[in-house]
Amino acid sequence: ESDDDPQVQRIERQISLLEDLVDELETGFHVYSPISIPRDQIAALSAQYSDLQRDLLLKEQIYSSFQAELLKEQVTSQDTTPQFQVMEPPEVPGIKAGPSRGTLCVVVTVAAFLLSVFLAFVVEYFARAARDPGESRKLGLIREQFRVRRRRAKAG
Repeated sequence: ESDDDPQVQRIERQISLLEDLVDELETGFHVYSPISIPRDQIAALSAQYSDLQRDLLLKEQIYSSFQAELLKEQVTSQDTTPQFQVMEPPEVPGIKAGPSRGTLCVVVTVAAFLLSVFLAFVVEYFARAARDPGESRKLGLIREQFRVRRRRAKAG
């Protein structure tokens, strides 16, 4: 009479289902079950889960960084305070400082002219010295003196 009772049958089915689940967990299984995972797939699935979790954390950090930048830019765009403040208005000096532009132009022009004349004399001297054997020999000795001094400076 107790085998016909629906509550007893339901409890026996639950006990049988739980025994099957314990058996599957202990020995493993090869058929998909929505309740448990086969033992041979646990390692691969846990590695995949770790990868997905790491990707999720990275994407959350990137998202929060973008969100913080957006908030910062919104606050900056709404800020109406000037970037710098003028404490005192500028004062025009009563006396000009330094030489005038005209004086500077004249001085620079004269200096450039004198430098170009000096350079022309130097170039002409070297051209004449190259044609004269005595002067050429003197310049060769001077060059040799500088080479000896350079060698001594490098060695010392």
